[in-house]
Amino acid sequence: MENPERGTKTNIPLGGEYQVFINFRGCDVRRGFANTLYYFLNDAGICIFMDDAEIRAGEIIGGKLMQAIDNSKLYIPIFSSKYASSHWCLIELAKMMENISTSKRGDVNKKVMLPIFYDVEPAELKLEPEEHKLPRQSYRDAISDLEEKKVNQEKKFSFADVDRWRRALREAGAYEGLKLRDHEGDGDLSKAVVGAVLDWLHLRQRRVPKFVVGMEGPIAAINNLLDIGSDDVRLIGICGMSGIGTRILVTTKDESSLDIKGLMPRINQSKGLTPRIYQLHQLGSEDALQIFSRHAFDVNSPPVDYYTLSEKLVSTMGGLPLAVEAIGELLYHFRNDKQRWQKMMMELSSKPHDDVLGKLQITYDALTSTQQDIFLDIACFFINEDKTKPVLMWDDGTFSTDIAPDLLIKRCMIRILDNNEFWMHEQFIALGRAIAKKERTRLWDRDDILCQFYSEEDKSSVQALCFRQPLGSQMTVTAEQIKRFPNLRFLRLTNVNLRGDFAGCLSKLKWLDLAYYTSDDNNQPFMPTNLHLENVVVLQTWRYNWTEDAVKSLIKESKRLKVLIIEHCRSTHETTTFPECSVLEELRFLQCCYLKTISCSIGKLWCLTYLDFENCAALERLPEQIGKLKKLQHLSLRHCKSLRELPKSVLELESLTKLDLYGCSKIQELPELPKSLITLRLESQSLQSVPDVSNLIDLVELLLSDFFDWIGQSTIIRPCNLPCIGRLSKLKKLKLCLFEARAISTEWDSLSLLEELYLSGLDLQMLKLPANLRYLRLQHIEVKQLELDGLPSSLKMLQNPDLSCCAQPQKIQFISMFEALKEFCVFHCISLKKISGLSNLKNLISLKIGLCKNLQFVEGTDELERLEKLEIFHCESMEKIIDASISRIPKECRIMIRSCGQLPSTGPWPESITWECYREMILNAQTQVSDAAIKATSFETGDPPLEQQDDGEYDYGADYSSAGGSVVFSRASTSSFRGQQQREGGRQEAKVNRRQ
Repeated sequence: MENPERGTKTNIPLGGEYQVFINFRGCDVRRGFANTLYYFLNDAGICIFMDDAEIRAGEIIGGKLMQAIDNSKLYIPIFSSKYASSHWCLIELAKMMENISTSKRGDVNKKVMLPIFYDVEPAELKLEPEEHKLPRQSYRDAISDLEEKKVNQEKKFSFADVDRWRRALREAGAYEGLKLRDHEGDGDLSKAVVGAVLDWLHLRQRRVPKFVVGMEGPIAAINNLLDIGSDDVRLIGICGMSGIGTRILVTTKDESSLDIKGLMPRINQSKGLTPRIYQLHQLGSEDALQIFSRHAFDVNSPPVDYYTLSEKLVSTMGGLPLAVEAIGELLYHFRNDKQRWQKMMMELSSKPHDDVLGKLQITYDALTSTQQDIFLDIACFFINEDKTKPVLMWDDGTFSTDIAPDLLIKRCMIRILDNNEFWMHEQFIALGRAIAKKERTRLWDRDDILCQFYSEEDKSSVQALCFRQPLGSQMTVTAEQIKRFPNLRFLRLTNVNLRGDFAGCLSKLKWLDLAYYTSDDNNQPFMPTNLHLENVVVLQTWRYNWTEDAVKSLIKESKRLKVLIIEHCRSTHETTTFPECSVLEELRFLQCCYLKTISCSIGKLWCLTYLDFENCAALERLPEQIGKLKKLQHLSLRHCKSLRELPKSVLELESLTKLDLYGCSKIQELPELPKSLITLRLESQSLQSVPDVSNLIDLVELLLSDFFDWIGQSTIIRPCNLPCIGRLSKLKKLKLCLFEARAISTEWDSLSLLEELYLSGLDLQMLKLPANLRYLRLQHIEVKQLELDGLPSSLKMLQNPDLSCCAQPQKIQFISMFEALKEFCVFHCISLKKISGLSNLKNLISLKIGLCKNLQFVEGTDELERLEKLEIFHCESMEKIIDASISRIPKECRIMIRSCGQLPSTGPWPESITWECYREMILNAQTQVSDAAIKATSFETGDPPLEQQDDGEYDYGADYSSAGGSVVFSRASTSSFRGQQQREGGRQEAKVNRRQ
């Protein structure tokens, strides 16, 4: 919010200590990066003072500003091109550097700085002569100009001030800081700043709900009920009145007790299961007041002149968190209107303490009619649905929605999830549907709608209707019945036949969704006649067989149509001719198996941003005119199995960010692609050349596959090398399945943002992986050496490494801790003899090993205290995996072992048993061996079964230790890794011909 002092912004409007002070040059970054950074920090729950000194030009920087600098813990100056030409920015910088130098190391009030080098380099702050001339004024010249202005004009600063600014700039330039050039853009840089600030302030990212208070008591009580140190299985039920956030928490490793239907009878029957109930109470008065204050004032406690009134308001809400949040957000907008607060208190006092909906309706009544309509639409029809299409409907002249969804979010009535879907608390859903049912504005209950269909009473109040006939049954609705709903703007019908003449019907309709689910292709729904949809914005149909003329008529008449989705239409062979005046933004033909041709007129759809022809198996080509779609962002041709090529004009799609060609099995090569791409997916079993992606430097996701991993052969005829992959520094997800594609020189570890990596069929000599990987899968890889190398804090995100059909490695070793690793899979590694270091995987929950016929030893399994599933099959050389006498594996862990040499089998697949049972099997087998026979064998041989080395490890044979590949999972430094390699001996350089 704007601070009373001009040119400043803060999220603590009523005073207090700031965590971050942001200093910047407004003309450079005010409306761009600085604004983005402010809201990123604010969303993370960080208290900010952001000063735009330029706005206050001509004023003396007053005591309030100096106090804000003194009271802030961390300083963020944003060094941009014109920063040094502003003496206001430099005054603040000098003050910040002075505070940093005078604060004591180790002091809780120690000041720190995180400089942002937005479009300058740190070296420029040293004010030395530039080696190369800059395209703008340098900081050195800017300071010289300030000195000259001091000489020529009477300025409010001295030469001593200028010298102090020089020193401040030089000192700031010595900081490491963050640089724009190292990030994707303003958003990515802002995210990095938030992470660094949270680390420095020893905070955690704020998550929904924003303000968590009053949890210490409940957490302690639940921990007590869990009795974590005990061996028995616990089930904790949390119950309480509606509106206080009750859920059921089941903590058990007995799968049979997780059957929620008939849960309690099963609890009583489960062996060793101890049920516990925790009664969750309403918020205490202090906690409720704190939450209310954070929403109403953005601080933990109300200001003095509002304290008593806030206490009284909170006392009327009965300790219901949802009501406290919603009412607080509502009153935030009236925090200077005590009369409005008094009125609110009277309204709340008139509601019983347990009347949750009554209290929440007060927030609904405060909305405008437009906001109320949007709230009711979401509550009745759009929960867990993408917000894009509803917003298009609301924006089409019916409502003024510029701020309505945002306001609902601010008042805690809805949320937008990470996947862009609407979310609403169940109590607000109940409130919305109760209001809609009372007002008869929206219908969704099947029995209620059936009554309305056959009733002749006036239905002009009904704005929206959603009717779903059960699968396997159909129903006919006539035009006469629909005409009784003259004001419908939303209509969704499932398994309904529309019969009759619809002329004059649905003139106000904005959204029409028709779906007909049947397994009989001959059972098709009736097509409505004279269906004129001149005002419709969103039209989507499933299994309705529109003819080309019908689609053409719809698009021509529907001047406002923005979304057209036609799915599973068997009568469409060619798209219609598109009119030039169309405002279509999203066009999808999905599973239209006979669609073969796309009209050249598609180039007239100037507004199109989303184009999708997924599973149109007969589609052979795209017209060249597609290159005219300058606004197109998403093009999907998934599983278009007849598509042979893309037109060269795709290069002209300057806004295209996503191109999906997964399962396009006839494509042989790609033309040059636009640099704007962020996601590229290509999978084709006819691929003859690997596309050049070196110019696609903004790629975040890349998938290239010749289908080798499925069909066992490749059609690529042009040899390829992939060093260019290492230049795609923004990649987060990479899948390469290319038979014998050479990637020897690829700098894989330069992909610092990479989180998911899947490699199959590649010819590699060494694979040095980046540190931030979460998921790793290697299949049919020719690699002699695999390094996961970095600082001790690196590789902490790796969760699921998977090695399959890798013929060369003979040893897999984890030589340091991997806290995040949850699953580990190894399949069909025919040379593998040993897996060691599993004791470093403290959080491993699933271990799967299969078809490794030469694998003899797996070390460290005994230490896996959190293991939930162990599966080993067809490892015929396996001698030992677990020492039953010392193992710390949980007794409830499920064990599946089959065809593994000397190991007892757990039975045919997919049967499994608990570790407790399997342990008994092992011990029983051991007791059958005579102690005398064991001693005799030992005395006769004179040696233990394995030759123990000096360092306490075992050598499993000279042939193994002196030759063969090694896969080492390490979080040590490069030097320590190489030292480990030297100790292990030489490496074999044999190549496996996978074609054989």
